[in-house]
Amino acid sequence: MTAVRRALWVVRAWLRRRGWLPPEVLPPGVRVTTYNIGRGAQGDRGARSTTLDRVAATIAAERPDVVALQEAHEDDLPVIVAHLRDDHDLEYESRFAAALDRDAMAAVVGRARLRAGFDEAFWADRGSAFGVALLSRAPLTEVEVVELPGNGERRIALRARTEVAGVAVTVVATHLATARRSTEQRDQTRALAALVATVEGPVVVAGDLNQEAAAVAAALAGTGTRLRPATDPDAPTLGARTIDHVLVSPDVEARGAKVGEEGVSDHRPVTVALALR
Repeated sequence: MTAVRRALWVVRAWLRRRGWLPPEVLPPGVRVTTYNIGRGAQGDRGARSTTLDRVAATIAAERPDVVALQEAHEDDLPVIVAHLRDDHDLEYESRFAAALDRDAMAAVVGRARLRAGFDEAFWADRGSAFGVALLSRAPLTEVEVVELPGNGERRIALRARTEVAGVAVTVVATHLATARRSTEQRDQTRALAALVATVEGPVVVAGDLNQEAAAVAAALAGTGTRLRPATDPDAPTLGARTIDHVLVSPDVEARGAKVGEEGVSDHRPVTVALALR
């Protein structure tokens, strides 16, 4: 049935693009967007330094209060923030966290150079640190970068406090291991739950978790976590898969979720409308 529901989602999205169905509109509420902008994707599947204006336009479409970005370069962030301000009248404070610092990225480029078919233009565009980011319409405080378990590519969570609709909220941006490292992925998912287990007040965790909603639920089972999904498990975010998620604590009501168009990334942005209790 999941395949059928996803196929129907694709058909409805196609009809909306052609104006044969009305646009999908989120209900009122605090808006949080998670978006993997695809700077790690080669070819036409990801953003480039020359298309960051389009990344900003994709973000601005839902005018979110908080944004979690994945696969972003450190030098991208001020450009995206400037486009949001100048082109869309949206002011954000931002924080970046490097999974790979500048030296680590240089090593990645060096290894890629040894392989056949090295794309000079693609790699020349990727010199600065690479990781995740948080944007908020309000100040970000108590910012912390947390190392997640695993022996593969370094994975992190960026945690901060901000205020939305007059309520203090803990927000977390992350990008977990791929399915090829399923044990690490499970352990990282559980580490996210532990990261916010003792936090008081509303919590929002957003990011590319690289797994379907059922796998997220299985990883969290037995942890005693209070996190629960706020996104639609049947709305695909990468091809036919749903791997980009927003999780919230029980004092956050999920009022609606919307998956946008791909834009310049291979991932689709996901925005949720929330009520903070």
